[in-house]
Amino acid sequence: MFSPERLAGYDPARMAESVALVPGAGALGQNVIQNLALSGIGESRVADNDVFEDHNRTRSPAFPLIRTELAGPRPGARRDTIP
Repeated sequence: MFSPERLAGYDPARMAESVALVPGAGALGQNVIQNLALSGIGESRVADNDVFEDHNRTRSPAFPLIRTELAGPRPGARRDTIP
């Protein structure tokens, strides 16, 4: 099958075997994580020493999914929201 993605070099099998490190799980980092998951990345690792705060929920792509009881270190809070 010849698709624009394949012609541009996108290889789903290679993506499924890849590991990505995302430095930061703020608003930008969450969007990157979400796009990596949608593109079929095999594993995402997130490094962030900050704490998720409730007032930042409106800037979070996972706003309806991050529950208040998960508030704490961002990677742990985000872990439960990505399939």
